[in-house]
Parts: sequence; C-alpha cells; structure tokens
Amino acid sequence: MAFSFIDLFFPKRCVSCGGIGAYICSECYSRIEYLEKPVCPVCQRQAIVGKTHPGCRNKYSLDGLVCACRYQGAVKAAIAKVKYKWVYDIGKSLTDLIVDNFWRYELPSDIILCPIPLYSNREKWRGFNQARILAKVLSKQFRQSYTEVLFRTRDTKPQVGLKKKERLENIKGAFDLHPSLHPSGHPEFSSGSDIRG
Repeated sequence: MAFSFIDLFFPKRCVSCGGIGAYICSECYSRIEYLEKPVCPVCQRQAIVGKTHPGCRNKYSLDGLVCACRYQGAVKAAIAKVKYKWVYDIGKSLTDLIVDNFWRYELPSDIILCPIPLYSNREKWRGFNQARILAKVLSKQFRQSYTEVLFRTRDTKPQVGLKKKERLENIKGAFDLHPSLHPSGHPEFSSGSDIRG
C-alpha cells in the first residue's frame, strides 16, 4: 500500500474500526456485503440485472436499480464522512468499490451518469459535491457519458431522520432541468413540479 508524505503526519484511519492505514481497512472491507442477486426497486424481489418488474411499474417508478453493496457498516460510515465531515478523498475508496463490483451487472452501453446537485449555497459551504465527483470518475472508468441533467432550485432540509412522506414533501419542487437543457434557458421560470425525487 502506497503512502503519501502527508500520511506521516495525518494518517488515514478506517471509518469503521479506527485502524490506521486506510479509510476502509482490509478487515472491514472484507465484511462489506455485496448484492449477489439484484432486486426490483419497487417490490424488492429478485429481478434480472435489477430491472423493475413490468407489473411493478408506474408513472414515476425507476426503470431499474443496481447497487454495489448494502448501505451498512464501513460503507455507511464512509458516505457519512464524505457528506458531513468533508473528507473529500474517501470518494476514491467508494469509487473503487463500485468499479470492482459493477461487473456483476449487464449495464446498458448507452447510459448517462448524472449527479444529484446540491443547492449552490450548500455546495459553496461544503466546497464540493460528492455525487459530481463520483459520477465524473465513474464515467471515465466505464467510458460512459456524463451530463448534468438537474438543477437545484432551492435548499432543503437534510433527508436523514425524515419519514417517507416528509422526505417527499421536503424535495417537492426542489429540482428542475439544468439551464443548459431547459427549453427556455431559464429554469427559474418553472416550478420544478414535474421533476420527481
């Protein structure tokens, strides 16, 4: 494992057990639970490459969903560090995790990777958008297109701790098409009500 000069003074610590050397140590990495059998995002039953079952589809349902691993343990801790503690370079560990495990899925050849945007004030305060960083790296790794499709029209409360109904209400009208894709070129003229979270 390669170490940089800065690691001598500010060593990386495992986000799960606190061990020195890496953000996710080998022992905690070995305990990450991967999803061997993808499921339908609506009914949670097994589905071919994570595609939504025809009988589960509705107007706003996802076409499908693929996950690298379960949101628990070291993975959950790493994501929290990136989002709330501004540990920017943990993103590399998360990207490697996704790249190492997405070979299990037959991903379409024409996918477009697009990040969920932060509100401008929050992104300036944090200094980066972790979703944008991951999407750009993954687009290069998988040689897929990257496009910023969405635009954040207003700030919202953190979704953590909110119930489903509260989550839906919290993000209602919070997104619109990115200015570069908007028909009028002015997303502020739209309420964003047609963009569903």
